[in-house]
Amino acid sequence: MKEIFKKTSKGLIPASAQAQELFDSMPFGAMGFFDFAQDRSPGNHKRFFKFRDATFDMQDCFDNSEIWRKHLIMIAGYYDEVVVFNPTTEETSIQYWPKSMAFDKMKEKEFQQFFKRAITGFLNRYGNGLSEDQILRIVEFD
Repeated sequence: MKEIFKKTSKGLIPASAQAQELFDSMPFGAMGFFDFAQDRSPGNHKRFFKFRDATFDMQDCFDNSEIWRKHLIMIAGYYDEVVVFNPTTEETSIQYWPKSMAFDKMKEKEFQQFFKRAITGFLNRYGNGLSEDQILRIVEFD
């Protein structure tokens, strides 16, 4: 299981609730592998989820914010085309599945491009006259 930890003067500390759960589940003195990666900005990752939450309330097509997140990923063009075989009809069809935006799946530069495309896609389909600047002000850091 991969989670985010932050280095402090006291050592590595969990940087999220999920990381805390992982940390708490480890027996005292347990050892494990450590794979350091500093390719993504946790702040920008959090901004995306703030964007998801804010825009979820601005649309009326989806009633589940996790499905809405996957939709935003896809309108940003970040998806796989999957050929699916139907054994009943013996036909194939193409389905579109959102890619993962996990830290280990997308570098920061790619994430920034993806995020910009997600904002543009949202504005084009659901924005109702909002500008990119207005959206960016909504997701500014606190």
